[in-house]
Amino acid sequence: PAIIKWFYGETVTGNLDWSGQFNGVLKYAVILNLFVTAYGYAAEPYFFRQAGRDLATADKTIYADAVRAYGLLGTLACAGILIFLPWIRFFLGEGVREGLPLLPYLLAANFLLGLYTNFAIAYKLTDRTWLGGGIALAGSAVMLTLSVTLIDRYGILAIAVAMLACYGLMCFLAWLVTRRYFPVPYPLARLFLYALLAAAAVFVAERTGSGGADAGATEFVLRAGVVGALLVALGLLERDWLRRTFGRRAG
Repeated sequence: PAIIKWFYGETVTGNLDWSGQFNGVLKYAVILNLFVTAYGYAAEPYFFRQAGRDLATADKTIYADAVRAYGLLGTLACAGILIFLPWIRFFLGEGVREGLPLLPYLLAANFLLGLYTNFAIAYKLTDRTWLGGGIALAGSAVMLTLSVTLIDRYGILAIAVAMLACYGLMCFLAWLVTRRYFPVPYPLARLFLYALLAAAAVFVAERTGSGGADAGATEFVLRAGVVGALLVALGLLERDWLRRTFGRRAG
């Protein structure tokens, strides 16, 4: 928002209006961010406890399973927010709904932030927290550079894309650290498949009706059916893993 205020090529009043548009949409992405934050608070102590004192003998499948579970819940949450957006958006004031097209970028950015929380455990467990500082600086540099250089041309979309690029880079760098110091068989191909299924569900939902202000009960039921179908598809895709993993934990 500060970048919009000072670097967008409109009047100060106009820039403040666009900043309000961005902040309004960001509130919806915060729904996912709250999930990411809660996940981080719960997962990190668990990760440290599981690692114990001997990292060489730590069960690394636990960390891969945690990412898999996060991917399932995170993609389902992102798809649900976008699919039910015709009704969720009424929680925003009418004057700040113009920025809603940014929401997919902001949700994706926050999803990547959650992945970063998982990947970052590598430099924490191996006592290389200085790498985390370097990764954060690299991400910040990308964020500021893209925002400042692209905002005149693309407006507030530049800020959303810059956030996505920032967290994407941070994820990649943290994953490289993981590969080097604490290799975990993260199911990256599965995460990509979850994202494809979620995107397909959103695509189908957008064709069930107008998606506009006149979206009614019938369209709500149809979109709820799409969310249900996505949930079933993800459950069938991972039924063996779910049974094996949570059955083992329960036992």
